[in-house]
Amino acid sequence: MRVLAFIVSFSLLAGAVSAKVKVVATIQPLALLVKDVGGDRVDVYTLLPVGASVHVWEMRYGDIKRIIDADLVVAAGCGAEPWLRVKPRRIWYLCEGLKLLNGNPHVWISLDLSAARLDDLVKVLSQLDPEGAPVFHKRAVLLKDKLVELKKKYERLLSQLTVVSQHGAWVYLMKELKIDYVGALEPAPHREPGPGRVMGFVKTLKRSSCPVVLEEVGHNPALAELLAKRAGACVAKVYPLGKRGLKSFVDFLKVNLDALLRCKELCTR
Repeated sequence: MRVLAFIVSFSLLAGAVSAKVKVVATIQPLALLVKDVGGDRVDVYTLLPVGASVHVWEMRYGDIKRIIDADLVVAAGCGAEPWLRVKPRRIWYLCEGLKLLNGNPHVWISLDLSAARLDDLVKVLSQLDPEGAPVFHKRAVLLKDKLVELKKKYERLLSQLTVVSQHGAWVYLMKELKIDYVGALEPAPHREPGPGRVMGFVKTLKRSSCPVVLEEVGHNPALAELLAKRAGACVAKVYPLGKRGLKSFVDFLKVNLDALLRCKELCTR
């Protein structure tokens, strides 16, 4: 009887493990977002390695198989992943239904837009795991509250900054925090700017009491460093596609916001 009971218990345990919703996320920030909502009821795999570029990365055979086998694929959408051509069982796009700024697809670097899509993510996960619906809803509410508090905190702390980024991934976050965002150094992803464009940003940054250049991991750091040197600006190293060791979506946002904060503290010393 004890042996039978052990076999039954083991089978139930194995069933519980296999019942997790298998999710494939295209990038780490989206994987963190899904994990924050899904908790232990989801098993999330990230396609893009940390530090890779979403614009030039290509899928491998193993990635294609993971997508086909997944219960759910989570992507930014709106053209952010041109290499995602495999048809999964079910796909959820973060950008779906959102009002984009000039078609900019970088909605994952946003406090407001990410929060706005959480209810729909709960709905999709609940369809795949009805018993987990109350858990998903509770965790989504907690995440929304954290994002609201994060916005209040950093809107106050990051006033008076003037920021130039390497490419246009940061427009939503800058607008939400009321930061003076001048624009992107690269006219297109991984396309070097001409001298006139660089000097235009130099002149603008020199007029600021706290000029900042975002050096984005995955892009040529020499361009950001050149601009910062000529403008006398602080360099903030940021991670548009995530960083090793991050545990939550809030961690992803904070590691970037804290880089800006360090520049602000240098300006006010």
